[in-house]
Amino acid sequence: MRPAREDLPIHRRPGGRVKSGRASMPGLLAGTALLVATLGRGCAGEGSGDAEPPPAIASAEIGGIPAPDLTEMEPRVVDALNTAREAVESAPDSADAWGRYGIVLDAHDLDVHAEACYRAARKLDPTEYRWAYFLGRTREILGQHPDSVYAPLAAAMALKPVYVPGLIRTGDTLSRAGRHEDARAMYERALELDPESARAHRGLGLSLLSLDDPEGALGHIERAAELDSTDGNNFAALARARARTGNRSGAREAQAKARDLPRIKAYPDSILAEVAWAGISSDACARRAKDSMDQGRFRQAVRDLQIALETKSDEPGLHVRLGTSFAFLRQIDPAIRHFQRALELEEAQADSHLELGNLLMVKARIDEAIRHFRRSEELTEGKDPAPVAKLASALAQRGDLDSALVEFTRASGLGPLPATDHLNWGTALAQSGDPAKAALRFEEAIRLAPLSANAHFNLGVALEDLGRREEAIASYRRAVAIEPNHPAKIRLAALGVPLSEESEER
Repeated sequence: MRPAREDLPIHRRPGGRVKSGRASMPGLLAGTALLVATLGRGCAGEGSGDAEPPPAIASAEIGGIPAPDLTEMEPRVVDALNTAREAVESAPDSADAWGRYGIVLDAHDLDVHAEACYRAARKLDPTEYRWAYFLGRTREILGQHPDSVYAPLAAAMALKPVYVPGLIRTGDTLSRAGRHEDARAMYERALELDPESARAHRGLGLSLLSLDDPEGALGHIERAAELDSTDGNNFAALARARARTGNRSGAREAQAKARDLPRIKAYPDSILAEVAWAGISSDACARRAKDSMDQGRFRQAVRDLQIALETKSDEPGLHVRLGTSFAFLRQIDPAIRHFQRALELEEAQADSHLELGNLLMVKARIDEAIRHFRRSEELTEGKDPAPVAKLASALAQRGDLDSALVEFTRASGLGPLPATDHLNWGTALAQSGDPAKAALRFEEAIRLAPLSANAHFNLGVALEDLGRREEAIASYRRAVAIEPNHPAKIRLAALGVPLSEESEER
């Protein structure tokens, strides 16, 4: 039997990635016309004429250079901010110098000062879309009126009309201003460029709800939830759309999913990445590491978390993230060390005990793993099936099959179990001499994870033990179809049968 590999810590990755796309010339012209038409409606803030950039002006017309209080800043951040400020002092007519200073301020949450710098950079070079885009985004962070946010965003999009994240951000701003028809046009344009943008589908669906078109909204919001099933916002929107169309039970189901999922506010934006990468404070590095983990870039996350821990070595959450990143990189020893450090700093973390137990299982440190699984169960007051099922797997691996089977049964009474737990449960049953019950567990694992080659293989072994040779062969063949080099291939050869039915017919 091949028991399931103990799961390493998992960090959720969002789906429905936003991608920028290249439009054909007719599409490009349509997008530009759309932005100009929207601007023509008039907007407070910097005026409705921002589709035509204002002329460049002399630095004398710009206010003083921001000089924020740096007394609470980390030394490396102080150095970066002073260097950027000195560049503006040396070249006050340089839009790049002002913009760069704004980026460094922005990256370290000095938003009021960053807004002033972006405003100056934009006045000095109105043809550079980044300064307008950064200005709009910073005003959004500062909570300024949507009209004030919209004006520079619209100017940026007039300069870069095929940038999908910008179209979505502009649509969001228009939605907050109550301009749902204009927001709808932005989301539709984004979907022309990227039909698989979950964020644009949701935005369009919510705009259609506001425009009293719940049937049209439902299709787009359902598509958003299909493209990104990890964002609770999609299911919260789906609950609203289903309720508006009279599907009360479906609305309750979606709302339940929304409660169990994180609300992901950010979406990939390559232009704003410039600001994120300028951050060198421990907080900025920690934020960037979280984004890197969301996107599966664990090596970068490790680098940023190590920097963050230089000044925040007693922050347990950072150790948990670093341990998780090392685990994904299959660097088990450092992963274990950081989870242990996290628990030294804050012992009552059920999830960290669970994940540390998983890692210790990989290193065959079974008794230590059992202690952490038991502690995780204590902290969850015996209401979570996960630590109980992991405890059962550890007991089985230690050879205590009777206790393991008791714990698997107890875990199943606390809630649904994932495929890996059914696979391990079946393995324990098979090892205890009950292939019939083992086969039932393997069949449940296959129902939950149809592409688990190990589950198909183990089912084949159990079926062989039950004298059901042909069914066993079929299970082995399915395992090989999923993983061509799976040990099921050796078992088929031992049985003297081809790897597939097609080969047998020939």
